[in-house]
Amino acid sequence: MSIKYAGTAHDGGVTADIICGVVTSTSPLSVKIDNNVTLTGSALITPASIYSRTFNVNIGGTSYTGTVSSELAKGSYVMMVRAEGGQCYAIIDIIK
Repeated sequence: MSIKYAGTAHDGGVTADIICGVVTSTSPLSVKIDNNVTLTGSALITPASIYSRTFNVNIGGTSYTGTVSSELAKGSYVMMVRAEGGQCYAIIDIIK
């Protein structure tokens, strides 16, 4: 499988690449971005939106609990932004 760079954003001398990767493990999180590079640990910035979470809401004196489930799993594709220099990759979203 070939994972390609999707493009480059440029603003005022600072560049960032948009990259797609595939999740190879969820615990610990690992994302493969090409045949020779797999990102783990502090190289990945992860938003709360990729994790399941529970929340409480009070409406008219009645308390409700809800859960937002994430579909992040081994084999999921993620869209990331790589900062100039390539030391850090921020996951933007799960690609369906």
